[in-house]
Amino acid sequence: MNTTLQELRAYIKASGFESPAPNHASISAYIETNIIKNPNSLFKHRVPPLDIVLYAIRRLLAPPDAPRLRDIPDLLDFVTTIEFYRKLALQKVEEALTIHRYYQANDDHLTLTDEEVQRLDEYKIEGPDLRSVYIEIVLQYCQWDIYKLWTSDPPSTADATLRLCEYFPQLNDKYRALTGGSPRLFHYDLTDTERDTLSLRGIDSCTFICDSSEWAKVRQLPWVRCSLM
Repeated sequence: MNTTLQELRAYIKASGFESPAPNHASISAYIETNIIKNPNSLFKHRVPPLDIVLYAIRRLLAPPDAPRLRDIPDLLDFVTTIEFYRKLALQKVEEALTIHRYYQANDDHLTLTDEEVQRLDEYKIEGPDLRSVYIEIVLQYCQWDIYKLWTSDPPSTADATLRLCEYFPQLNDKYRALTGGSPRLFHYDLTDTERDTLSLRGIDSCTFICDSSEWAKVRQLPWVRCSLM
């Protein structure tokens, strides 16, 4: 598995992100053959390798008009996967510090240097702030996506409604009953406080849709007639 990932890193490094499309096609073909369809099923029951996730995010953000509306759900899932790796790294940091302090208390020489301990402690301290940044990124993308879909010309009302349900399923009991829950990954590790914040942003999005529809209806704008048909 390590060799496969090393080769993938080499492919990505060689292509860059301003290289011709054929280079990216070769990377996609390599991922398809060696990662997704690997005969040993290396990644069938695990989170996608971080290298692939980072590459995918950069590719989605590469076009001049990026991110495209159709890519936002995938982008959200990729960002959530990055957060998984961050939390895993934080867990390893806490384990390393615990082991270090155990050996230190027992006068064992197998301990970390002061500089290493400081760096790990700093990473641990940054955990809550990094989590807040992640949550805000998710919320901003959710609201931005719905805003763009609703105000596009012509408006993508069906897509806006579906995304509204996927991003804020707690606001729609019928959607949850029919689907069993949203397919978006970011829902699965939210705290109660984060869910409350998500609900408030969902209400804001619903309010925007209602208010903008009323505003357009009063002015008899053609796009609102299309969206309400």
